Amino acid sequence: MKTTAGLAMTTLLFGLLGFVGPCIRWLTWPPSAFEQRTSTTFSGFVDDLVFLLWPTQSLAVIEVNTGSVMAGLVAVGANAVLFAVIGVLAGLLFKSRIGLLMLYMVAVLLASIFALWGSGFSLAYLNWAALAVALLFYAIPFVVTDRFVR
Repeated sequence: MKTTAGLAMTTLLFGLLGFVGPCIRWLTWPPSAFEQRTSTTFSGFVDDLVFLLWPTQSLAVIEVNTGSVMAGLVAVGANAVLFAVIGVLAGLLFKSRIGLLMLYMVAVLLASIFALWGSGFSLAYLNWAALAVALLFYAIPFVVTDRFVR
């Protein structure tokens, strides 16, 4: 990253993409009604995709102590910050295509482990389609960074 503006753009790009998972969940809320309007397979795909695109959603368990609004803000905000931190790493540490590819591969590895954990470490229960879409989604900011910001 040659400029502060480029670093800010990368951080903002990744950070904004951290809102995609929560937005998908918001569009399909409540999950029970969404499941009734669609097939079980599709609603399961959406649930697994949200799980992979919003890894900090479990922070919403603080709802018991803080209320739903604060819990939602914490869970969504933490996801945006997580993505923004990855954006800072992409902007600061990796100035070459090889570096961006390596950072993306780390993201792929972590997302795959997270998906396996979510499926109970069972390949039979792993939603391969949701994982593939999530990994393609994760590639977007890396490609944009490589083409337009770097």
